Amino acid sequence: ITGKVVLFDTEQSFYDVQQVVKRIEKLAENDKLFYAYGLRPFSPKKRIKLIEEYLYTNKGIKFVAIDGIRDLVRNINSEEEATDVSSKLMRWTYELNIHIVAVIHMNKADRSARGHIGTEIQNKSETVISVTKDSEEKECSNVKHEFARGMDFEDFNFSVIAGIPEINLKEEEIKTPF
Repeated sequence: ITGKVVLFDTEQSFYDVQQVVKRIEKLAENDKLFYAYGLRPFSPKKRIKLIEEYLYTNKGIKFVAIDGIRDLVRNINSEEEATDVSSKLMRWTYELNIHIVAVIHMNKADRSARGHIGTEIQNKSETVISVTKDSEEKECSNVKHEFARGMDFEDFNFSVIAGIPEINLKEEEIKTPF
């Protein structure tokens, strides 16, 4: 990525956001282009305002991750709030020519996105993936391609080893030197 990457975390503590930042900095080729902000102390309305002001006053942003879209609304089942937030995301991507990744948590019972906000964000998304803990190998997470308007990809899984995520290759994918 040749532009700035920004993470807005809406729910984690300062300590947990710092742990994510450290992990990303270990992986990044150029961590000088990475910025992260914890928005936990603020109201949903203030979080949206802070994100919007940041996006419109900082040049060179290309990729934005918002971990916790649910925390941008007061009521996850409000159709009006869901439409307002999804409309803002679409406007930001259009006007600023940026890509936004939105994290939405799933209901444990039926594994659907939570509330009207989850449904609305999924309906407007270019790509939807799910990440779940493996039921047999607890240290492993499964990444599943749910749908995409563009390019599909094959499902895969990964483990976090020494704080760094590593893709778990299948036996046939492991290349031997001879």
